[in-house]
Amino acid sequence: VDLADRALSCRLSEEDEAAAASSLCRYHGLHKRRYEVWARCQLALQRCASAGGGRRELDRVQRLGQELSSLESQVKKAEPNFLDGFKGYLRQLQQDVRDNLQDTLVGRARELVGAWQAQIDEVDDQIRQRVDERRSSMASA
Repeated sequence: VDLADRALSCRLSEEDEAAAASSLCRYHGLHKRRYEVWARCQLALQRCASAGGGRRELDRVQRLGQELSSLESQVKKAEPNFLDGFKGYLRQLQQDVRDNLQDTLVGRARELVGAWQAQIDEVDDQIRQRVDERRSSMASA
């Protein structure tokens, strides 16, 4: 949680960056890399515009654009595997929720049936007691 807080406030150290990057799957790692290249490309474009379009910056923008294109291609290839894995995770999560809900409902139903049965048993005992009392009074009469 502390790492997430530092990331949200943009206060990551190099160690934090490495820890965060190592926890990403391939798909999200490629997106992270793609964003970093895009940000560097935007910076190079700004420098190019403010410096009057130097050849060096233009070459850098072109290289970054090619790298960005390559990363986008890799992201497209990695996406089906990520989506399949995520789909499986969601299915399992839904099944866990269903199982938990079923266990809860069955437990509650058992409690209700138990309470009803206790009431039925109590009424049966009262009926039995009155029948016995009635038999006793009829036998003694």
